[in-house]
Amino acid sequence: MNGDGHRDLWTVDAAGRLQFRAGKADGTFAAPVDGGVDVAAGAQVLASGDWTGDGYNDLVVLEYNDVTRTKLLWAYENGGLGKVSEAGRFQLSVSCPVKDPDQGCETGDDHWYNADQIAAAGDVDGDGGPDLLVKQGTELWLYYGGFPYLDNTAPVLVGGAGWDSVTVVAPGDVNGDGAADLWLREDATGDLFSVMGAKGSDGKLAPAGWGSARTKTASGVTRADYPVLGASGDLSGDGVTDLWAVAADGRTVLFRGTANGIDTTPVVLG
Repeated sequence: MNGDGHRDLWTVDAAGRLQFRAGKADGTFAAPVDGGVDVAAGAQVLASGDWTGDGYNDLVVLEYNDVTRTKLLWAYENGGLGKVSEAGRFQLSVSCPVKDPDQGCETGDDHWYNADQIAAAGDVDGDGGPDLLVKQGTELWLYYGGFPYLDNTAPVLVGGAGWDSVTVVAPGDVNGDGAADLWLREDATGDLFSVMGAKGSDGKLAPAGWGSARTKTASGVTRADYPVLGASGDLSGDGVTDLWAVAADGRTVLFRGTANGIDTTPVVLG
């Protein structure tokens, strides 16, 4: 997020203030510094690709809005220091927010209005823009990033069953086949699974493949102990994508990726 080539993190402290942690590419981070904004209780934050075209990853926040009584998506521009501001934010929206046949909307496309989780999917269609995953109850939806609306290309239902029991992490292409993969955490048991992405006949990711066979890679990372999970690439400098988490006591920890899966020995980041 600051242009030095190392993977960084945004987290939120106990007071709800955004914190920026600059990575050192060895599994350690510089001391957290102020990220520029307060985050509402219960909101989700993630680094979600470059929404503004300036070459830096921007911040996306899913938060509840008291006026609309729904959850809204906001993108915050990161100017290159990992710090954002209210003045530099804009709403991510759809042209068809609700089902309204009179307006040409056969389905409502804002599946985040009551979503449980969002995840940064990277650029799965190769158009240069960031894409998003939204977990809404038992369903998982893929949105192809675009302007001015996220439904310029219709969102894709990845799967309509079983997603309510897992946390979704999008680590990118971990097996080097050119298709984005997923990591899933079974919330109750803490078991971790990998789901390999696959390409369709057009050479692009076929999202339906994410609903296929899951391979168990680790265990012991329950939602009760680690409410928040994420992936930001290789944080330790060994060439393998790592998993990070925020523990129930507020600590941010690193779980190192290995050739055989995830080492669930937590390394405290602070």
